[in-house]
Amino acid sequence: MVYQIIYSKEADKQLERLDKHISERIISVIERCRINPYSHVTKVIGTNYFRARAGDWRILMKIENNQLLILILKIGMRENIYD
Repeated sequence: MVYQIIYSKEADKQLERLDKHISERIISVIERCRINPYSHVTKVIGTNYFRARAGDWRILMKIENNQLLILILKIGMRENIYD
């Protein structure tokens, strides 16, 4: 049971703008979520979204269990991601 990962246009642009070592770290965190996402993420209170940590960076995602899909919505610094 492996989840498919889809990046939104916004998340894809944010990932492209980052330094290579930071983007590799973020991608490795996202790839860990592919097999068992709930062991690597935390629910964002008051929403249907989840977040994962990669140092000071946060990855905002939505998990669709019935379709085995993880949609990466937004990638950003901790202080800006929830705006």
